[in-house]
Amino acid sequence: METLQVPAMQNGGGIRGYWSLLALETLIDYIGDEEEKEGIYHSFHPENWPENVYQAPLTEEEEHRVKEAYDPEVKLRKLPRTRRYLPCHYFDYICGSSTGALIAIMLGRFRMTVPDCLFEYRRLGHEVFGKPRMISTLRFGLGVRQKYKAARLEKVFKDVTIRRNEQPGPSETGKITFPSGRGLCATCVTTMKSEADGRSSRLYLIRSYDHDKQDSPDHSRGPTPRTTMRSGRTNTDISTNTNAIQRRREQKKSLIHINYEKAQQLEVWQVARAATAAKFYFEPLKIENARSGGFTEFTDGGFGQANNPTRTGKQEIEDLHGYTSIGIVVSVGTARKLKEDAKKATFFSTIPDSAREFADTATDPEIIHNEMQREHANHNEFPYYRLNHPGGLQTELDEWEPKRKMYNKKDDGAKTIADMESAFAKWAAKRDSIRQLQECADALVARRRERMTTGKWERYATGSHFECRVRGCDPGDFFDRHQFMSHLSDNHLFEGDELKDEVSQCRKHWRYQAAPKP
Repeated sequence: METLQVPAMQNGGGIRGYWSLLALETLIDYIGDEEEKEGIYHSFHPENWPENVYQAPLTEEEEHRVKEAYDPEVKLRKLPRTRRYLPCHYFDYICGSSTGALIAIMLGRFRMTVPDCLFEYRRLGHEVFGKPRMISTLRFGLGVRQKYKAARLEKVFKDVTIRRNEQPGPSETGKITFPSGRGLCATCVTTMKSEADGRSSRLYLIRSYDHDKQDSPDHSRGPTPRTTMRSGRTNTDISTNTNAIQRRREQKKSLIHINYEKAQQLEVWQVARAATAAKFYFEPLKIENARSGGFTEFTDGGFGQANNPTRTGKQEIEDLHGYTSIGIVVSVGTARKLKEDAKKATFFSTIPDSAREFADTATDPEIIHNEMQREHANHNEFPYYRLNHPGGLQTELDEWEPKRKMYNKKDDGAKTIADMESAFAKWAAKRDSIRQLQECADALVARRRERMTTGKWERYATGSHFECRVRGCDPGDFFDRHQFMSHLSDNHLFEGDELKDEVSQCRKHWRYQAAPKP
């Protein structure tokens, strides 16, 4: 039986990514409700709840509820569900474009809760979108001047990286790089890469994991066990699907050609910058090439159909694990406008409006969604969920109102946040939205419960691995506790309590940092 792969897709939309996070937060709440029906109160279960899982401050109401409880387990249960269930425990791959890449990095690479992502997203609004340049191409149509300072964006990314990286901190080089450990939730983001001449720009995937195949495997190969999830049960169909094979042969001609290589050793903040350098808004990221003396340039990968990376992510998993490995696809949108409202042109607005129209047209995510929906409806090869409300949000991608003022910082961005929360509440209350969220949550919970019974769960849930301490023994890392115990018993004659103690001493795991003191 092949392992189910569960990708989560996130398309860009500037500050509208906040709407996406609200959708994910609600999905996680549905997930928590389903888990608690079986007496499971956090997504690390049956592993222990680690320290410092979240940094975002509790609300006054949440603080009050937690303080009333004296038992640590009761305190944990008093926390909101969204702080107790992590997306990285329900998704194998999280792929994002543009500012959706930031969300993918936070949820996947840093294993954060959704409330923590919302907290960081508000900080991004304060520090970046709340402080535009007085003169820019978008405002006056003069020259080539981006609306926001890239240095400010870099500072925000670096700050998040330092605070959210796993303890004990950066490597010996002082750098926090993008690759993550094997067996954990994987992250990939899209960007556009070009060399110094600027004429060879192409879609480029930055991965936290290795994908060093030089050619896409034959998607039309013969009979392969097909694993699907239905009502919490796993069914395997080993028959040859002739129509599916023919369909894959036809689709191979239109597959997206992407790079295949080892996990990129870029620093995390560089990955974030590379994915969000949107035209007219931020300067491209340029990285010097020590060998050639030139440089490589990265710009926002959220233009064109790549703005919705669902198909890119699906292809990625098919390339790595085979086309029958797709389990559940969750695509999260930003409720963007269906079409830019017509505006009266003025002397100063003609060129900026043209730029905005270009950006709006070039980032239409519904094209890929419609393709995925048709594919799902016609062939039903995997469950597909799209959390989105096209036209439900009239917020501009860089809107941040009211702007921060020296005499009033409290209301910074309050109107924009309120508008997005109001628009989201209307979508979440719809019958179709409720049904889709519930069905998606049920499928994801069934998958997690299946996985938690395997020897790989401790690694996947907590980042655990085991390193043998016996002198002269260098077998590498063990990700499976039972395999490591067998190694100690068979090769070093550990047994009983001594064996258990040695396993505990050799265990390493992901350690969250405590929230910085205010």
